Parts: sequence; C-alpha cells; structure tokens
Amino acid sequence: MVGISEEQKSKRRKKWQKMYIQSVIQDFIHLIDTTNYNYIYTLVDTELWMFIFSSLSHMSVFALDGAVMIYFHTDWNSCCIGKEDLKKSSVFVPGTHGCKVSAGIRNNTLLTSGLQVITHLSP
Repeated sequence: MVGISEEQKSKRRKKWQKMYIQSVIQDFIHLIDTTNYNYIYTLVDTELWMFIFSSLSHMSVFALDGAVMIYFHTDWNSCCIGKEDLKKSSVFVPGTHGCKVSAGIRNNTLLTSGLQVITHLSP
C-alpha cells in the first residue's frame, strides 16, 4: 500500500491551517458580538437604542463573517485584471416558468432549462 506524497501532505496541511485560521477569526467575530451585546447593549436603557444596536450588531457580524468566507474561499490568482485564459465562463439566461428541469452537455457546454445557466468549459 502506497501512502500520499509529500506534496499532497503539504497541500493538506496548508489547507487545514487555512481553515483553522478562518474558524478562529469567525469565532472571534462572534465573541466580540457577544461581548458587545452583554456590555454595550445595557449602557442605554431605551428600547430604540436596544433595537438599533442589536440590529446593527447582528448585521455587521454576518457581513464580517461573509467577508471572511469570501477572503478564504476566493481564488485570488484568477482575480487578476487582464488575465485572458479563463477556464470557465457563465451566462445566466432567464427561462420560462413552469417548464420541466432538464440538463445536458453538448460541445463542452452545459445546457439547462428553467432558469438557464449556460457554462462553456474551455479545454
């Protein structure tokens, strides 16, 4: 039985480290939210303050959480301006309502009905 190569071990270790750092950052964001909620929320005793503070706090936590997800799960190498060799392009075409969902591949193009997503895969 042959094990995995050193290169694969290194890639897995880097991926695990990246996901661990992402998890710690996301947990820290929620810890800050909980701390804010327990201390700053009680500074002013009006219902309007409590409503506005808790609403903005929850929105900002989920926005920051999403920003962390985008940062850690975006392929930054493909985001370069002027890069011409794109591997995949998608076009959204509005379909008709009430049609059956079907899919197929023809000439390296994925075709679907309903809300149609046509993806051209280049070699």
